[in-house]
Amino acid sequence: MPDGAYRPPAAMAGFSLIENLVTLFILTVGLLGLAGLQATSLRINHQAFSQHKAVSLAINIADRMRANPEGVNGNFYSLITTGFTQVSRCYTASGCTAQEMARNDIWEWNQLIENNLPGGLGLVCRDGTPADGGTGFASTAATSIASQVVNLASTQPGTTPAIQAQAAQAEALAQQAEAASLAGNAANAADLARQSAEQSEQVLNALFPAGVAANPMAQTIAAQAQRAINSSNTATNVAGAADAQAAITAACSNDGSVYSIWIVWDTNNDGTLDNPFAFDINGDLSYMMTFEP
Repeated sequence: MPDGAYRPPAAMAGFSLIENLVTLFILTVGLLGLAGLQATSLRINHQAFSQHKAVSLAINIADRMRANPEGVNGNFYSLITTGFTQVSRCYTASGCTAQEMARNDIWEWNQLIENNLPGGLGLVCRDGTPADGGTGFASTAATSIASQVVNLASTQPGTTPAIQAQAAQAEALAQQAEAASLAGNAANAADLARQSAEQSEQVLNALFPAGVAANPMAQTIAAQAQRAINSSNTATNVAGAADAQAAITAACSNDGSVYSIWIVWDTNNDGTLDNPFAFDINGDLSYMMTFEP
């Protein structure tokens, strides 16, 4: 180096290289984050598009049922879980019976579902309360009931500390049931929900020894508690069902005038259709619509 030329201090040697490496590292982390954000956005958009398809497919079978009132009145659409076969007579001039039309509708509908949603399955259930077989319903209902009982016990004349303590215990059990349901422990959630509803019933009986009929609010809460107890008795089996078809079939009461339409598809691509009552964040997506023909 010529005399008089600038010489960098020894402490600065290699500084530019380190600076470039830090910049490259920060840039890499940013690009990885951007790629992850893009992947998440694509997944959410795909799920939203799938849900949109499911809504359209649910409306499709609802319209078919409205066009076949005899098939609806004969309960020929509900719980057709096997024998998805085409009925060729329905495409002829002579036509087919209402029952055959219902089976053909279910077959055509499931063909549309399979062509639009991966591994999709559609089921029609005649049941006005289609989710009452799930532990999530039982635990949520128990929480609502217990909260109402606690409020009633705090305002009702003649309430004793023992009654208030029992009401608080019912509320605590309901909260434990919700936690168990979210954790995926179906059996424990159903049992805790049942215990909470039973405790709520006992509080109501203690508050109104002459009978809950004397108080309209208490009568309503008592009816809700009884429904929660009944649903929790079947919730364990439903939430523990092996697949979507078994769970929906077990939860369906197959009575009343309201129908629920279930569509489940293989979102996680594992070759199975997960139970829609299991409340698994990694489970397959499902769509349910209720309507009255």
